[in-house]
Amino acid sequence: MRELIIEAVKKYRMFDAGDNVVVGLSGGADSVLLLHALIDARDEIGLGEIYAAHVNHNLRGEDSKRDELFVRELCKSQKVGLNVLIADVLGFSREKKISIEQAGRIIRYKHFEETRVFFNAQKIAVGHNMDDNAETVIMNLCRGAGLKGLGGIQPVKGFVTRPLIDTSRSEIEGALSEHGIFFVTDKTNLADDYTRNRVRNLIVPALKEHVNPRAAAAVARNAAWIRDDEAFLEQMAHEAFEKVMIGEDGEVSVDIEKLMALPEPILRRAVRASISLVREGEGLMDISASHIALVLDTASGRSGRVGYIPGVVVAKEYSRLVFRSGKERAGGGFFYPLCVNVPTYIHETGKLILVSTKPPDKKNPPDTKQPNLCCTKTFEYDNVVANLVLRTRARGDRITLGNRMSRTFTKKLQDLFTDKKIPAPRRDRIPLLAHESDILWITGEIECVNVKYQYDESISTCQNLLWVSIWE
Repeated sequence: MRELIIEAVKKYRMFDAGDNVVVGLSGGADSVLLLHALIDARDEIGLGEIYAAHVNHNLRGEDSKRDELFVRELCKSQKVGLNVLIADVLGFSREKKISIEQAGRIIRYKHFEETRVFFNAQKIAVGHNMDDNAETVIMNLCRGAGLKGLGGIQPVKGFVTRPLIDTSRSEIEGALSEHGIFFVTDKTNLADDYTRNRVRNLIVPALKEHVNPRAAAAVARNAAWIRDDEAFLEQMAHEAFEKVMIGEDGEVSVDIEKLMALPEPILRRAVRASISLVREGEGLMDISASHIALVLDTASGRSGRVGYIPGVVVAKEYSRLVFRSGKERAGGGFFYPLCVNVPTYIHETGKLILVSTKPPDKKNPPDTKQPNLCCTKTFEYDNVVANLVLRTRARGDRITLGNRMSRTFTKKLQDLFTDKKIPAPRRDRIPLLAHESDILWITGEIECVNVKYQYDESISTCQNLLWVSIWE
């Protein structure tokens, strides 16, 4: 078994001499083989103590209890220290309004890290294998990920290592069978209820049968090359970023002319670097391609233009593009770029918004955790420009009101709020559907729609429509 991991451990420099290691042990084939292989190769790798961490997700009733008991007995027989967490994954997913898979992952890695600290270990080892890596690349490809996503699962990330990353699932199962090692099977992995399961059970087997019997290995190999390319581009972007950045206390400022002259791949990475620097430890979490596009749109606009992305305020100040912490924004406002047919959850309101090319279906909500349709408005697709966002107010906001059949007038949002006697503290919490300073829809207590963009079947012949719906 040791040969299955030794090459990868050395190739990716996963451990230093004497490292204590915590194994993320689910009881499944991958993690069980990983534990046995690390114990078997301990001396050759030069490891210290080996420990284990297990999470009972409480999602599969008696099967979850069975897995926990199996792990306890396995660690007892191998004389391996174990830390078990019994978690309420379903409750956590509901509280945070995230998927069960995402909730489970967050809880697992938090428990692994806490176990690492508890046992004074230097590294964490998890059982991701070559097939897992191929599945991840395929999923990221279909979601439109960039090079970072197409690079798949990193063999080493921080304290986390993946010694089986170059080992196929069939090799793992073969080694377990050869050595008579028992493991437990998660029956949910056999069902096609989740995206990863469908990729694993339907797409990858089809690729192996009809395209390449070693499709998983080929995808994983290409992912490794892509990771190298991404690392090279990141280094180039870092060097370019240092040349365009203007040092300022508490902010990042870049020379727009020099920034926009960069090659497109380097330009995007320089923008991401600017965002990461001002997000106070949050890095690039929740930052998407639409946010990068918004920053570049701000840079191309007039001086004084301001854009908001999660945790960051971006302002064009003459020849400079300035990135500041989003916490500076008065009233704690928010800004969410919207993509057509992609539901967006608004944390500040607890609601979900969807811009779609067909009317909302009350019987089939975009997210089962947000099943109730609150309201919907219809806009003329031809008149609604790109870069729609849901945000709170900004200086210069305006809305066109009235009746297109007779008279329309444009009103500043500030004046409208005053007329409606909306107290100042509440004004910074009202969600607005907007494009730049044009407000298309004021949701909530005022409920106003911009007549310039709203579809009116009595006077419009527009056939291309967008429906904007809010769910809770």
